[in-house]
Amino acid sequence: MARLPPGATRIATYNPVGFARVVAKIAYSHAFAEAHSKGESTALNTPIPKLILGDMAEAGKWMGGYHDEAPDTHLHQLRVRTLKSDATGEEFRISIVRLFSLFGMPSYIAVVKTGG
Repeated sequence: MARLPPGATRIATYNPVGFARVVAKIAYSHAFAEAHSKGESTALNTPIPKLILGDMAEAGKWMGGYHDEAPDTHLHQLRVRTLKSDATGEEFRISIVRLFSLFGMPSYIAVVKTGG
């Protein structure tokens, strides 16, 4: 942990691995619940569960984010989308998590299913 200047008080710490694990769990859980509610297969076949449990070896391959959206009227947003690769034709199901969207925070993406 970085040293603070004299007289400064630490009010919080940031744990990027822990944050990525929380976002992955929200994304995976939401995609699972949506698939189940639609009667679709709940076999979500990416390493996201391993990431949730702390194996961050492939986190950058299966998770990402962007920050190009304006603030929204909802506190949080959860979406699941199916995308198709132009190059291979393979389908990917992604889960988009935007916490505190009301305040203009970024969106995070987890690939929760491959193949189609």
